Amino acid sequence: MLCQPIIKKHVVFILLILAFGVSFMACKISLPEKKTPKVLSADYCVADYAQGLPASYNDSDSLRIVFKMLSGKLTSEELRLANTTGILRQIKERYDLNNSNKDKGSLRIRALDVEIENRITYAENVLNGISAALRCESERTGRVADYLDDLGKKRVNRFTVGAIIAGAVTGVAPLIIKAQQPQNAVVIAGSGLSAGLGIAALTNNRKKIQLSFQKNLLSDIWYVPDSSKVYPKFVWLMLNEPDEVSGGQKASVVGRLKKRWLNFEFEQKLSDHLRMLLFDNGGVFTESELNTRQVLLNQLSTEMQLLNVKLLTLSRKLKTY
Repeated sequence: MLCQPIIKKHVVFILLILAFGVSFMACKISLPEKKTPKVLSADYCVADYAQGLPASYNDSDSLRIVFKMLSGKLTSEELRLANTTGILRQIKERYDLNNSNKDKGSLRIRALDVEIENRITYAENVLNGISAALRCESERTGRVADYLDDLGKKRVNRFTVGAIIAGAVTGVAPLIIKAQQPQNAVVIAGSGLSAGLGIAALTNNRKKIQLSFQKNLLSDIWYVPDSSKVYPKFVWLMLNEPDEVSGGQKASVVGRLKKRWLNFEFEQKLSDHLRMLLFDNGGVFTESELNTRQVLLNQLSTEMQLLNVKLLTLSRKLKTY
């Protein structure tokens, strides 16, 4: 009989201490993280690419004449693609030789075919390399996001187990403690403990991680400089060359990407903080911000692959005439 009051006091005291501790912990984790781990600051995905061959024609008048001459053989989009990859002069020369009285099987025509194919192959290899770098960056970003997600899940699991235990103790305590006043104290303390654990679980999205880039593959796509510091010149021309889209309108790959990102990823609202994270040198990311970066990288990688498909289509078409 003498042990019962002592047990009651110990139960109440322990629950009060736990409630205070959990409440303090919940308040603490609701504050910004003071220590942010820094990972993967080296850009192991992005390589330096050779600039490649210059465009065949930079003068608009000359380009217009060639376009008019070859319009029956290639579409305007294919002609622009040939110009940016530096093979339009060879295509024109081959067309002239085919329409002259010279032998169509001459060595020069065969040499032109080899030169055109080699340049297309080179361009395809560069685009494949950039697509691989984009996939590598996407996987890198995804791994860091998964790391933060795993940390969050472990913390939620701990809080959930704690809340279950607190609820069980609160439910059983009135069966052990018969006196009204200690019983009320235990219930209040247990409820406070459960509430504190619930708050801790709800605020469990504060984990962040630092991720920096020496070369950001998304940067030039957003800022659209006259010349790119990341992409070779011919690739940058391909990305900015306007193509016909639905409705007869023209838009470049860069233009379509930016419009898509603004409408669907940012919903027409892009804060300076997020812009600097995604399109500058990086910084301290949350899991959600990392997921956004991964989406943008995947979309850009898809566009690079589509450019490669266009090159392959052009190569096959050139072999038919």
